[in-house]
Amino acid sequence: MLSPKSHAWRDDDRADTVGPMTADKDSTSTHLLRAPNDVIEALDAWVARLNKTSHARWSRNALLLAIIDRALKERADGGGSP
Repeated sequence: MLSPKSHAWRDDDRADTVGPMTADKDSTSTHLLRAPNDVIEALDAWVARLNKTSHARWSRNALLLAIIDRALKERADGGGSP
């Protein structure tokens, strides 16, 4: 489970609820992402689906952070490619 200071959090009252990270100026940095429109549209559709079924409010940024966090844990540590 990720902590509130991490890329997502889990509500202990509802184990299937995952939500966006909280802002913390000391532990975050800003990055610019350029992506094809179809990728952004797919992300927005996923965010909309998450917001229909979650108590937390998801954003495109929160979803991207969750995706990157999972990929880093699953692939980077083992030397895998993206």
